[in-house]
Amino acid sequence: MVLLAATGGIVYTGAQPGAAVRPTWTAEFPVAHSGGPGGSGNAPDGQTASATMNFNQTNITEVTFNFQFVDNYRFATISPAAVTFRVTSPLGDAMESSLSAGRATATSITIRDVASVPDEEEFLAATEADAARMMAVRHPVNENGTGDWTVEVTVTRDYMTPVHPTGSIAWTATSRLTTYQMELSEKMYG
Repeated sequence: MVLLAATGGIVYTGAQPGAAVRPTWTAEFPVAHSGGPGGSGNAPDGQTASATMNFNQTNITEVTFNFQFVDNYRFATISPAAVTFRVTSPLGDAMESSLSAGRATATSITIRDVASVPDEEEFLAATEADAARMMAVRHPVNENGTGDWTVEVTVTRDYMTPVHPTGSIAWTATSRLTTYQMELSEKMYG
């Protein structure tokens, strides 16, 4: 940035003669939403089944998992399944949602604050490449949430008689991600 001042008819700049002017850059971090990986499986009554969903994205700020299940038990109308879905991130953060027997067959779990979105920043750099290098050092790629997320599905059921055929559910999961990316722009004056 060059500052001009006029005093007594003389114009001067704050920069030394022959010194390169370093432009001002703005780093912004807009968020975007996209679909993530999915999964499916079977979970037998009285047990916990697990599966992994691999997220290869970086800069994840939030993940929402949507779960649905179909009750495969022959007498499901008389003795429906109760299901608990539990999600654990690669960092060990966990959250769960339970569905009461016969109430619903779908639920969602949202894990927020996986990574924080950096604040917008203004800074000086000679070139766009220099600006990108500076921001890569100040705000490296955030890998919180990158990797395997564990999904655990636990099925319980109240049977009407002590002798009964074993039931199970078939479950499916989809995910939705919120991520951010860095965008650089040179600030224009004038």
